[in-house]
Amino acid sequence: MRNEDPERFDELGYCIFRNGLNADEVSDCSRRMEVLQAAQEMKGEPHYYFEEWLNTCRHPRILDAVESILGPELVLFYSSVFVKQPRAETRVEWHQDNPYWQSVSGTDVVTVWLALDDVDEENSCMYVIPGSHSGHREIEMINVEDMTGAMLSRRVEVTPETAATAVPIILEAGQLSIHDSYIIHGSEPNVSDRRRAGYTIRYGNALTTEIDQTTHTHSEHPVLPVYYVRGSGAGLRSTYIDVRR
Repeated sequence: MRNEDPERFDELGYCIFRNGLNADEVSDCSRRMEVLQAAQEMKGEPHYYFEEWLNTCRHPRILDAVESILGPELVLFYSSVFVKQPRAETRVEWHQDNPYWQSVSGTDVVTVWLALDDVDEENSCMYVIPGSHSGHREIEMINVEDMTGAMLSRRVEVTPETAATAVPIILEAGQLSIHDSYIIHGSEPNVSDRRRAGYTIRYGNALTTEIDQTTHTHSEHPVLPVYYVRGSGAGLRSTYIDVRR
């Protein structure tokens, strides 16, 4: 089943939100993404480099959706634009997000997947395995045998029976999904003639998430800031940059 009820997030580990960005806002994001592509600047953390991307990360409707999962005290710590061109072999193996975030500790941590294009099974939407976040534990990863088209070098081993329970996250441009940082998820190659672009944004509960800023780095910078994007100020620490509206 495709879950659209935030009350079931703890059980299933993901939720779809239909009330995201409007058509003009999505068009603006796509334009910005294409500018980055043309300039060959599709680097990680665009919210750090560009104010417009930071504004997207603190968009009220996105933060409303995240608040319904994590509560009202929110921090932003990573973001990335992902594009699969038509007929691209690129695939994302079954994996968890959390093991890749060595500077982040805590279980109240999620990924927003904001659709910049319509995404479905044909053009390589994300699949999640409901409930696989249970226990909030890291699952051992193994090396990917065939690296052709693989975005990740390691994967979580999933049985065919478990893979058969995976749910496709089908979204229209501007809609979003939120998934727990421990849920197992991945995507196949894009076999269609349509582009598949999305913006992933990583948030944590400011009161329960610990972020070690000495190791919270980006490839081109020694320290990557953590942004306080919503709250009363109770979760504000000296290491967070306050960008609440």
